[in-house]
Parts: sequence; structure tokens; C-alpha cells
Amino acid sequence: MNKYIYLILCILFLTTGCSRPPKDVVASVDDEYITEEEYNPYKEELEKLSLGDIKFSSSETSAIEGLVDRKIVDREFKKAGFTLDESEFKNFKASYIEKTIGEDAFNEFSEYKSLNKNVLDDFLINKFKIDKLKEKFAKEFNLTDDNLRNEYQNKSAKYDSYKLQFIFMKDLEKMKENVLPMNYGLDILATLYSEEPVSASNGGIVDEYHIGEKEPKFDLTIQSLDRGETSDIVETKNGYYIIKLIDINSGFENHKEAVRNNLIAINFKHYMDNIRRNAKVKIYRDLTTE
Repeated sequence: MNKYIYLILCILFLTTGCSRPPKDVVASVDDEYITEEEYNPYKEELEKLSLGDIKFSSSETSAIEGLVDRKIVDREFKKAGFTLDESEFKNFKASYIEKTIGEDAFNEFSEYKSLNKNVLDDFLINKFKIDKLKEKFAKEFNLTDDNLRNEYQNKSAKYDSYKLQFIFMKDLEKMKENVLPMNYGLDILATLYSEEPVSASNGGIVDEYHIGEKEPKFDLTIQSLDRGETSDIVETKNGYYIIKLIDINSGFENHKEAVRNNLIAINFKHYMDNIRRNAKVKIYRDLTTE
């Protein structure tokens, strides 16, 4: 008798979970399954992409969540009327690799990590689809000049940048002995003596510095300088600086497009996050047992 009651209940409430997914299913997004065939190579590549011997803290969860997000992106891509154009994707892939790491370095890294190129292509296809969705969102998202101006005025420090030249040394006496006489230009002195390798290799020049990237005292100094002016020795908790302000890139018109792009990125993320929250996601794999 109990068996018949259970059967009837399963028929009545089929859509609420009595039906079991196929054995190889890891998760589902609404009515789409994520299978072991998708999950296993994806998880394996995530682990390979970790740095050194440090693995993802929760690679099981990371893989499942990543594939859930990918299913949602796939669905939205199709709903928007897009199709994957192989030629367009090929150009996107080449451009993306060149901008991020360079083709030679990418190939060396792929070989070193024994990366699965098909899975890597899947990562890049997902990125391509997200970019296409973002482009569509940007065309439809209305931003007035007032919106942009208000954002800039409220967060100008985030957008304004400073072109600097500086020398950093940890020892005050060495700085006084080697740098303060200023017998050479700052570019030569920075190359010879600065203990901050990245800027030193460029003659001490940093093309775009934003407030908040270093200590408050450093920021206060550059904000007090006029273009072309060089500071005295500035003491910070990490060491000592001599800073020259070369130029300031400020003003709404100079940053209008950066403000627009930032607001589009923020609101696109909110849009996709909302779709993710409203999706019916089920995880069938018990991660605690693995």
C-alpha cells in the first residue's frame, strides 16, 4: 500500500523533485543538466590553472559554480539571438591572448601545465559570449551626461591619475648620500638606486598612479605638488621617497568614457547576478564526501 501512495505522490509532484536525474548529472540549471562529462575536465583544468602547488580552496564548488554560470551565459546568449561565429571567435581569441599574456607565453604556459586546449577554448568561448552580452547591454542601458558627471564628481579620485617619477629607498642615510646631491637626473638616479624594481626599470616613471595605491603620506605629497615640482624626502612606514609630479590627468571630459564603461560594467554585473539568483539551481553531488 505504501508503495502505491509513494508512486502517486511522485506522479503528482513530479516537477518538485521526485524525479531523479540521470546518474552522471552533477547539477542542473532550470531544466538543463550539467554532466560528469562536462564537470570532470573543467574541474581538472581549474586545478592546473592554480599557482604552483596551491590548489583552489574549494575546487569542487568552484567548478560546479563556474559551470552553472556558464549554462546561464549560454542561455542568455541564445535568447539574445546570438550565434557563435567561428571566425569572429578566432579573432577574439587571438586578440585576448595577445593583450593578456602574449601568444608565445600562452603556448609555453599551456604546455608547461599540460592544459586541455578544448577546455581552454571553452573558457574563452564563455568570455566571448559574456562580452557580446555586455555589448548588447551597453547599447540598451541609458546613461545621461548627468549620470556620468555625478559619478565622476562623487568618485573623482578613482578616475583621476597622476604621472610620477620617484625614487624609493629603505635606508635614509643611503638616500642622502647617493640621491640628494642630485648630480644626475631623476631617471638615472632611479635606475641606479631605487629599490622599487618595476618603476626603477622605467627610470622611476609611473604613467598612471591612482590615489590609494600607496600610503596616505605618499598621496598627500603628490597632491601638494605642482606639475614639474619635486618633493623633499618623504618618510613613510615602508621607507623613503623623492617624488616628482610630471602631469595630472583629471577633469570630467578626460574620463567620461572611463566613467561610462565602469558604470556599464557595474550594472551589467548586477543584471547577470539577478538572472543567476532567479535561476533554479540544484546541486546533486555531495561535496562533503569527496
